[in-house]
Amino acid sequence: MSSSSIASTPFVGGQIVLSVPLRPSYLGNSQAAARTILKACLMKYHTELGGFLVAFSKFGFSASGDYGADSQPLGRIIAHHPVIHARLEAEVLLFRPEVGQVLEGKVTHLNAHFIQCLVAGLFTASIEDVGVYYQDTGSGLFKATEVWKKAREAEAASSGEEEGSGGTGGGQSSRKRSFSGRNEILAANQDTLEVGSPVFFRVKCMTHSKGAMTMFGSFA
Repeated sequence: MSSSSIASTPFVGGQIVLSVPLRPSYLGNSQAAARTILKACLMKYHTELGGFLVAFSKFGFSASGDYGADSQPLGRIIAHHPVIHARLEAEVLLFRPEVGQVLEGKVTHLNAHFIQCLVAGLFTASIEDVGVYYQDTGSGLFKATEVWKKAREAEAASSGEEEGSGGTGGGQSSRKRSFSGRNEILAANQDTLEVGSPVFFRVKCMTHSKGAMTMFGSFA
């Protein structure tokens, strides 16, 4: 299987609608106001969008929904709020990786315990449990393919004997199938990894705080 069929894109495009607060000073030029608001969101994690805003186009304030009437892009003043609540529409490109997705990055730092890489040249990811699959040579990481395969085959055989002891014989085959995805990801990576090498990994978890996101992955 080729590496291109292993990795998938973490970018999603489409139209979004955001509820935004407008200062009264914005009312003289709604397009400039929309551009300013969207530019402030660029390359930051946005909870409402579920990802990072990478690019935007065809933007403006919505004339539909609860805030619009008579095809006019109106807003709403609520109680004593010092802002106008409006709906902003735009065509956007989002960086929105998902847990379990296989991504491609470029190695920026590595050691016997983890690999740090950049995805799309912009977003940082850390790959953990590296020592199970690669050996540290001092100048890079060398793939311990045979060691890894033998360990997995022994584990699969052992589990197969235990699960198949009832006479069904299905334990071992199901156990082997559970490792097939891991073999594909490991096979897609180079035998030797160093700074600048492409690397493929599966997203394990993500955390975000104050507009920044930390992404963790593994070869498994």
